[in-house]
Amino acid sequence: YIRYFGSYTFKIKDPIVFYTNISGNISDVYTKADLMEQCDAEFVNALDEALAKCNTALKKYPNEAELYYWSGAIKSHQGESKSAIDDFDTAIRLNPKESSIYVMRGMTKSDIEDDKGALEDYNHALKINPKDSSAYSMRACVKLKMGDLKGANDDLNIANELYDEQEQNNIKEGEHKE
Repeated sequence: YIRYFGSYTFKIKDPIVFYTNISGNISDVYTKADLMEQCDAEFVNALDEALAKCNTALKKYPNEAELYYWSGAIKSHQGESKSAIDDFDTAIRLNPKESSIYVMRGMTKSDIEDDKGALEDYNHALKINPKDSSAYSMRACVKLKMGDLKGANDDLNIANELYDEQEQNNIKEGEHKE
C-alpha cells in the first residue's frame, strides 16, 4: 500500500560518497530536515508521474480495476479523498472480490473521519479474505478511535498472528527456491 506518514530511516552505505555529493552543493550546515525536503519533493513528483501514467492507461484500459486502485491510492495520498473514493468505487464495481480495494477505500474514509464507512469497508474486506492482516490492523485503528479498546486489541493480535504466519510461509517458500 502506498502510505506516506513522514517517517524515514536513513542508511548511508558509503559516507564518503554521500559527503562528496553533498559538500559540493551546500555552503552551510546540512541537516536531516534539508534531506527530508528533497525526499518529499522527489516522492511527490514520482506520485504525480505515476498518476499521469495511470490516467493514460485508463484511457486505453477503462475496465481495468487495478488501474483505478492505484489511481485511488495516489489520489488518497495527495489528499484528494473524494476522487480517490470514486476510483475505489469503480475498482470495486469492476472487481468486487478483491479485499485490498476495500482496505484502501477504508483507509481513505478513515482519513476524512468517516470511521463508520471505514469500519464497513474493513469488515467487507475480511468477509472476502479472512486472512488479510492489513484489514485487521486498519480496523484496529478505527476501533481504537471509536473507543473500542478490546476490539482494537483483538484485531491487532489477529493481525500479528497472520503477519507471523505469512512471514513463516515466505521463509519456507524461499527455502524451497534454493
